Amino acid sequence: MDKLTIDTYDKNSSFYADKFAGVGSRIDCIEKTFAAWGGKNPRVLEIGCGDGRDAVEICKRTKHYLGIDASKGMIELAMAKVPHGNFRNAYMENYDFGRDLDIIFAFASLLHVSKEVFEQILTSSKSALGENGIFFMSLKEDDYNGAQVVSDNFGDRKFYYYREADIIEMAEGFECLSVERLVVGRTNWLNIMLRRK
Repeated sequence: MDKLTIDTYDKNSSFYADKFAGVGSRIDCIEKTFAAWGGKNPRVLEIGCGDGRDAVEICKRTKHYLGIDASKGMIELAMAKVPHGNFRNAYMENYDFGRDLDIIFAFASLLHVSKEVFEQILTSSKSALGENGIFFMSLKEDDYNGAQVVSDNFGDRKFYYYREADIIEMAEGFECLSVERLVVGRTNWLNIMLRRK
């Protein structure tokens, strides 16, 4: 994730946390992902955990949760919101995901990285996930045209848009379990669940 986007989230963490709260937690996506994995108490990594909105729900379903985010401001909010959660201020691009994870979530976080970085994260995820591990991601759906800078009253953020075919092409070593398209406001979203082969 680039410095421009991180600075915007850092300076306006509370505003964006309130904005994202209005969208609501991804309970349905979380439940489907846990069901697809099929076990109990999985080891879960959330990439781009933000203020902990989804960590609240994930931590109800496992004792083994780690959320990472590049924004220090967001991590501070997450630690206050979910004091029993495990959070780290880290860049997804160079974070060591470890080994033997069961589930990785990336809710609206990979939309801030280029294709090259996305491929790198998929490679790291494949190495980190155990056999049949699940990677669930949500992205803004449109043609990939490199970085698109979006400005609002609080600053600038870079976004990258993806199509299903982009993800499938990059996700070597994964099988696609499900694809869901939805519209939130005026934005097309793409939810994809992958399983490590």
